[in-house]
Amino acid sequence: MNQTPQSRQEWDEFRALESKRHKEFFLQQYPNMGMKVVEDIFDDTKTNDYDVIVEIEGKRYSIDEKARNQDYGDLLVEVMQCLRSGKIGWLYKHIDYIFYASWKDANLTDPSSAYIVKMPNLRDFVIENYEELPEVFSSKGYGLTFNKRVNWQDLVFHRIATKVI
Repeated sequence: MNQTPQSRQEWDEFRALESKRHKEFFLQQYPNMGMKVVEDIFDDTKTNDYDVIVEIEGKRYSIDEKARNQDYGDLLVEVMQCLRSGKIGWLYKHIDYIFYASWKDANLTDPSSAYIVKMPNLRDFVIENYEELPEVFSSKGYGLTFNKRVNWQDLVFHRIATKVI
């Protein structure tokens, strides 16, 4: 990973914030949603596509957690993680759910909004509506990222996402 000191520092700060959100918010929410965490592999060196495995009524599901520092009423779907390297984004992960939370105030433990998203359904929705979805480029510690913007209302209407908060 070719990173400048500034981008490495930004990446480290982002991962520290994700870790804090994982411990203070996400892990606390699973029992409230009727989910039992049976495997927690969240750490800075993870190589799996998921952060936790939960059990619901005897069945196991993989969940990847996403923490966003702003709340724009939308979901940014990562199509390409890094345009330079060609690394694909989390849209193509083989997981069951995304637990996506957004904070208007970074100092608060609880987010302003949170959703559970069915990953296979999200992938299908993005592919079917690809041309209509706005493009968003962002720069993170690992490079220039290509995203598609999806409104939460559309995902809730199509029963792809469930609002938690």
